[in-house]
Amino acid sequence: MEDAEVVLEENDQAETVTYTAYKRRWAILVTVMLLNFSNAGMCFNLASVAYKAADYFEVTQYDITWFSQVYLILPVALSFVSTYIFNKFDMKVGIHIGSAFNCVGALTRAVATSGLIPDLRTQYVVSLIGQAAGATGQLFIAFIITKVTQNWFPDDERMIATSIMAFFPPLGISAAQVMAPIVVTKKQQIPTLNYIYGGLALLAELATLVCVTRSRPSTPPSRSAEHGTTVRAPYLQQLKETFTSPSFFGLLLMTGVLTGFFLCLTTLSQQMLCSKGYSDLFSGVVVAIFSTAGFVGSIAIAVVESRTKALTNIIKLANGFGVVFAIMMMEVSAPLWCCP
Repeated sequence: MEDAEVVLEENDQAETVTYTAYKRRWAILVTVMLLNFSNAGMCFNLASVAYKAADYFEVTQYDITWFSQVYLILPVALSFVSTYIFNKFDMKVGIHIGSAFNCVGALTRAVATSGLIPDLRTQYVVSLIGQAAGATGQLFIAFIITKVTQNWFPDDERMIATSIMAFFPPLGISAAQVMAPIVVTKKQQIPTLNYIYGGLALLAELATLVCVTRSRPSTPPSRSAEHGTTVRAPYLQQLKETFTSPSFFGLLLMTGVLTGFFLCLTTLSQQMLCSKGYSDLFSGVVVAIFSTAGFVGSIAIAVVESRTKALTNIIKLANGFGVVFAIMMMEVSAPLWCCP
């Protein structure tokens, strides 16, 4: 265990308060990274082999896009459920629910294509049900990152820890986009891809059971973590305050537009590029570079923010550049949207 001291000034007298950062925080961090890697990869692992997946299930390519679209629809429909559970039962319960849904979803997909179900149409439907379970798990996995750093990490480690964990959803997407074309060289290998992600989700579930045994450490790691244990306003009041905040709606609009742009390219890149003669692997590498560049940018922003403390201005600048470059990418990639 490591100790960090913070000096508080009260009534012109120095009062020293010692906050403790426990080593278990790193095990929880690795667990959350593994969960996000598994869950995000399962969302997009068929996107870069959409043609082969459509041939395997004997469905259209549009039907295959539902494996990604369900990850976008369910969070909108169920987000209030997950936030209520985190507010009511705290971090531990939320992570275990998310991990369980992620594991059930991945194993369902693996079983669906294992040969136990002879009808291909039924395999597709059961696989999509498993994907919906994984999408439900995403609600509890992808958005828990700041909760983990708030509860377990001291102030001087929080930004870096957040950036590291935030890297693993795009890393999972990048790995899935590159690995899927390597594993699935013909349509009969779709089950192999599902077995890999079933095993990965099972490993993440075991890590969750072993490492995430409580929501908070015995003593808080920072002053903000200590204040986070105070009684909160009722859930409905929190929602009212959130949805009456102009700043929230500004961030919601900007983040929603840029995230939608990213997910659109990630989901359809293979169909766009392969229709022009590029390979599955090439389209996967393109998405991997796209995602990795986002991680590099996030680390740079974290370092600059930790030194300047100018988070608001950095967000405005980053979003402004994001919009400009998104428009440039749409102009450059416009010919790929046309039918061959």
